[in-house]
Amino acid sequence: IRAEELPEIFADEAAEPQEAEPARFVVRDRSFGEIFAGGWRVYRKGFGRFLILALLVSLPSLLLQLAAPFLQMPKEQVLSAPVVVAVAVAFVMLMLLVIAWPFSLAATQLLAADLYAGRDPTLGDLLTRAKPLWTRMFTLGLIVYGSYLLWTVIPFLVALSMAAGAPSISGLLLMLSLLIFAAYMVARLFINFLFWQQAGALGRK
Repeated sequence: IRAEELPEIFADEAAEPQEAEPARFVVRDRSFGEIFAGGWRVYRKGFGRFLILALLVSLPSLLLQLAAPFLQMPKEQVLSAPVVVAVAVAFVMLMLLVIAWPFSLAATQLLAADLYAGRDPTLGDLLTRAKPLWTRMFTLGLIVYGSYLLWTVIPFLVALSMAAGAPSISGLLLMLSLLIFAAYMVARLFINFLFWQQAGALGRK
């Protein structure tokens, strides 16, 4: 072996390590037909589990709405049996809705990702994997829907208060400006929060 072939021993300076080439990701544009076919395959394969995960939220919500009309206090100010039952049902359903909603969101995203990757998880496995994500999904949901509420209710309330006052050209222009700003903010929030469920369930912590 020639000495020049052993640079780690005989070279005056260590050879500079070569930088690894960056990983190259293949990006391919998909047609609408390919997107629809892939989505339909995932939906068809996991229809039963998607339905059960949706019922975790829709059933408590339905029972809560059915109990809401009976929550009105009677004129004689005496609690009747229907009112007591309605209060109990509404409270229990509200608690179930709050608890099941983050589970349903996280498990739905996990199921869709697994089916697309060729895996076939069970419902119990999905709920087990969704359990550590509950706090994360709940917090993100509060941020997302709280932002929508903040940037729609406050401008509308201000606009309504201005509309109730004395009419003027400047007031009308300011009210229209507030409504345009509210519409702009809702559009911006929709774009920024478009994939918040996927990021919350599938993104790294």
